[in-house]
Amino acid sequence: MSALHNFPTIDDYVKNWQQLSPISQFREVQLSENQHEHRPLVSIITVVFNAASVLEATLESVFQQTYDQIEYILIDGGSTDATLSIIQQYQSQISFYLSEPDRGLYDAMNKGISLCHGQLVGILNAGDVYVPSAIAVMVEQHLLYSQNILTGNCYEGNAKEPDKPFLVKGDSQKLAYRMVPHTAVFMPHYCYQQWGLYHLKYQIASDYDLLCRFKDQGVIFTNVDQVISMTEPRGVSGNYYLTEWEYSQIRLSYHLVPKINALLFSFRSFLTITIHTILEKLGLWQWVEERLYHGIR
Repeated sequence: MSALHNFPTIDDYVKNWQQLSPISQFREVQLSENQHEHRPLVSIITVVFNAASVLEATLESVFQQTYDQIEYILIDGGSTDATLSIIQQYQSQISFYLSEPDRGLYDAMNKGISLCHGQLVGILNAGDVYVPSAIAVMVEQHLLYSQNILTGNCYEGNAKEPDKPFLVKGDSQKLAYRMVPHTAVFMPHYCYQQWGLYHLKYQIASDYDLLCRFKDQGVIFTNVDQVISMTEPRGVSGNYYLTEWEYSQIRLSYHLVPKINALLFSFRSFLTITIHTILEKLGLWQWVEERLYHGIR
């Protein structure tokens, strides 16, 4: 088991809430009185920045859940488009929202986590959506395995053929080598309290670092073999070389597999990415997506 490094903590962020900037917007909505041990509160966090064109689909997917004990938190990075207007349009259905500049995606996620009250936490970024039964499915599993991290499946958008999304399985047994779909991960809140939040030193792979850290500390993962979420085609994390570079550092930081195995897998991944790049330039991108992409996930 690796020693814990100096990761941000919930307490680090809670201290800052006493000094909210004047441009911050904050609102609290009373939660249902029907909450009890068999209907636990679930906190959902959406991080957004200038995403007015896709935000409403995300909001509606949360509001249309078949499970109703939901605390919904939105963290906006100081958007300059119509994002805030959309948030305010739905504010009666939102538990908390905050708009202020941040230090990037993972800083915004950390802010949201520090505001959570739920036993179970899910993160759904702007543009991504849950299937209607997603939270109900995860709550059912949480009641059976309350100390476990839950990982589900996800449909990832296909930019070339939108009607043929990729199915990404939440197979945590392969976590030592690759990430599971983050939007289909539901985390017991105690994990953040005990072992910290997202590390800000990574640009792309801090979610992978977080899950490897928790696994390294002995947390058990339960795979839920159902589609939980649907995501947009890859954005910043579509930078394969940077993603794999950060993944390589993380694999070597936690001893989930022998060092030589981690190094060999990283070499294979860089080679595969290079083949991707060459084939894309040759106009064979669709073949790359279908045949090779999931080999490095």
